[in-house]
Amino acid sequence: MFLLAFYGGGFGVFLRLEQKRLRDKAPLHMTRRESISAAVIAICTFLISNISYVTTNTPFSGRMTTEIFWIRTLVDFAGVAVLLSMQDRWQDMQTQHELTAIQTLLKRQYEQYRISRDNSEAINRKYHDLKHQIQVIRMESDAARREEYLSQLEKGMQSLGVNQHTGNDVLDTILSDKQLYCSQHQITLTIVADGARLDFIETMDICSIFGNALDNAIEGVEKLADPQQRLIRVAVYTQNVFLIIRVENYCTAQLSVVDGEYRTTKHDKDMHGYGIKSIRYTAEKYGGSVSADCSDNWFHLSVLLPLPEKA
Repeated sequence: MFLLAFYGGGFGVFLRLEQKRLRDKAPLHMTRRESISAAVIAICTFLISNISYVTTNTPFSGRMTTEIFWIRTLVDFAGVAVLLSMQDRWQDMQTQHELTAIQTLLKRQYEQYRISRDNSEAINRKYHDLKHQIQVIRMESDAARREEYLSQLEKGMQSLGVNQHTGNDVLDTILSDKQLYCSQHQITLTIVADGARLDFIETMDICSIFGNALDNAIEGVEKLADPQQRLIRVAVYTQNVFLIIRVENYCTAQLSVVDGEYRTTKHDKDMHGYGIKSIRYTAEKYGGSVSADCSDNWFHLSVLLPLPEKA
């Protein structure tokens, strides 16, 4: 009874301390190598602390009861201290890895935005040039040749004329680029966005939120065989003192939740879950939050940001 009470109380105290230490930290995902290292340290600590019961001819052995008690106590505490320091080190490395991955995604989205902006400007210039070319072609005397040229030019202009006007230039560039991609892959993208409300958000953060959210949505609907089900909806609006960003896509797959995060369906497992983590990291920067749920064959991603007081 004494052993049960003593060990139960001791393990209970350690459990409470661990829960308190790790309450605000992400779950630790250990590799097999790290688990083996921790097990080896624990076994070595146990063997050294009890070596006095096997032989007394070592520096870690004792003959008297008091000596054995102090040797076991000090060695066991040293082993616990080593394990705790290793755990903190692994936790810091995991956090640093996640931050590096998020920063990489952020830079990637910003680079995509810059490329899209340059492409959009080039497309708009080409669009206006083509309109003038059409006027010249209409003066062609050969009617058959004139109509052939016109049909070719108008067909090419249909894909060039995909432009969004939400009130925010950064959002317009991102949405126009995604709209063009969706039109080429039989994806219906519906947008209702008040982009003027995004003025308090930095350019790179807008790229992170909308770039990651739309990339995830597009990848989700591209797997659907029926083009009628390839549906994405984007909404940006205000309600009371909050800015709400909603990105929804039709979803027929069963998504599993691990540690509060939806498990990725991407082939690139190295970037597992970092898209939504990047969005959450950006939202928390402005004092906001992110929620995601899947119901009635729709995946809903919502970003809630408090509006600045001046707004």
